[in-house]
Amino acid sequence: IVTNEYGCVSEGSNILDLSVRPTALAEGSKIACSGTLINLDGSSSYNPDDFSGDLSYHWSCDKVTVSGNDLPATTLIAPTVSQPTLYDFVLLVSRDEVSSKPDTFTVKINPAPEMPVIEVFGDTLLASHAAGAGYQWYKDLNAINGATDSIYIIPQSGDYRVKVINELGCVSDISDVASVVFSSSNDINYSLKTYPNPTSGWVHVSGLPVNESSDIYVYDSSGRLCLRSMTGNGIANIDLTGFPKGQYLITFSDYHWQSFRVVKE
Repeated sequence: IVTNEYGCVSEGSNILDLSVRPTALAEGSKIACSGTLINLDGSSSYNPDDFSGDLSYHWSCDKVTVSGNDLPATTLIAPTVSQPTLYDFVLLVSRDEVSSKPDTFTVKINPAPEMPVIEVFGDTLLASHAAGAGYQWYKDLNAINGATDSIYIIPQSGDYRVKVINELGCVSDISDVASVVFSSSNDINYSLKTYPNPTSGWVHVSGLPVNESSDIYVYDSSGRLCLRSMTGNGIANIDLTGFPKGQYLITFSDYHWQSFRVVKE
């Protein structure tokens, strides 16, 4: 209130009483994987008892644009990251000209694996180009119970796909389809045998024709070609001595891509 030199008094000005400003409460999911939904919910924000009226909302983040940032609750797709990254989502609520203190909700976004690629070796499928802690195979879009390795030996014709799960629990997009058709039970020859399995080094293969040769390919569980060799005189001896422990796929190009899964101990 102001009094001038003539003794006249002005009207009282509007004073913002910060003691009755609203309270912002930002809530949502605490951990998300790239490509999944992040839920932000500020609907629990409130006015003081003597400060009625509708609240207005504003969400912001310095790393990503928040769509629907003027809504009490909104969602967005977690961005693609190459390593675990923290995103701070800030909520402000206001009534008329009185704003709350900002409330920050931090979401940790973990990277998702790349979409795997399926390589087909006769009756054996290999999920390559996307290493993971776990796998899930699908036939005709139905999850196959127990098919959770990078290598899957299929029992019948069909359309197969796979997803990869990394050590952070994030899941890749499902792979493109691999359609496999067996025209008869003779399409795959099971005469070849490998031993010992598991092995600490050498793997021996029996059942090879004496007068024929074949290319041998050895892949690790991520689909990387580790070794290429040839059979000779009906014998194949494959040395895995210097290889890391794990699962390997041994394939023979001239035998309908017949494959064997071998464990190196």
